[in-house]
Amino acid sequence: MKRAIIIEDDFIISLFLRNQLKRLDIEVVDILDSGEDLTRSALEHKPDLLLVDVELNGKLNGIEAVRNLPSNCKPGLIFITGSPNGKNREQIRKLKPLALLGKPVGAKDLSSIINTIYEKEIFS
Repeated sequence: MKRAIIIEDDFIISLFLRNQLKRLDIEVVDILDSGEDLTRSALEHKPDLLLVDVELNGKLNGIEAVRNLPSNCKPGLIFITGSPNGKNREQIRKLKPLALLGKPVGAKDLSSIINTIYEKEIFS
């Protein structure tokens, strides 16, 4: 079973994402609302996938939190943002995510992207 960490500061959205991933047979091993704990959690749980909101509680945004991951910990990335065409788009692109989703995230959109990732065996 694939493993994922959700980094999202909106509780309702994080529950929605968790439920959608569960339906897709992906185990959510942690849910974080700030970027400060991402490195610890990723090293502990060794996820295949990170669903990362750009704007988070705390000092680090989602982009900075992902940049802080050690080189031996590089799971697949799906970024989620309320402004997908905003100033962070270029910074996100440099991190080579599997997808960039705008909010609100729809169940069909997320399922389609995850299924495409599985079909192309982008993360194994």
